[in-house]
Amino acid sequence: MSKATERTLKALRDAKYDCEVVEKWKPCGPLCPTCHKPQFGKRHDLFNFCDIVAVRPDVGIVAVQSTVGSGHAAHLSDMKANTMVPAWLRAGGHVVLMSWSKRKMVKKDGKLGKGERWTPRWVEVTLADCEKGGDALE
Repeated sequence: MSKATERTLKALRDAKYDCEVVEKWKPCGPLCPTCHKPQFGKRHDLFNFCDIVAVRPDVGIVAVQSTVGSGHAAHLSDMKANTMVPAWLRAGGHVVLMSWSKRKMVKKDGKLGKGERWTPRWVEVTLADCEKGGDALE
């Protein structure tokens, strides 16, 4: 599990969501001669866009894609091109892209400090965004 996924799980659980990782590791390539496990593999998301499924009674079911900040635009573009995103939304679910970046902490006097903190960027994808090509998301 990636650090972005770990951070996302913690943030969702802190927000009172019940959640589970649905991203899978698919091994491929030759086996290691020592441990007899595949040396290579590929991560595979649920419907090719979902790392985590989160549920909260007052919100519903949410498909969450998590990434680091530098991967935000690429993941958003992939989600807009994925035909399963509108299908998930039409079925009543929500779709969210959560990307994580280090941000400088602000001191009490309003100036930027030396310390950094991982900060999430939460973007909800709507059916209208998918039908427009996602212009409203960028």
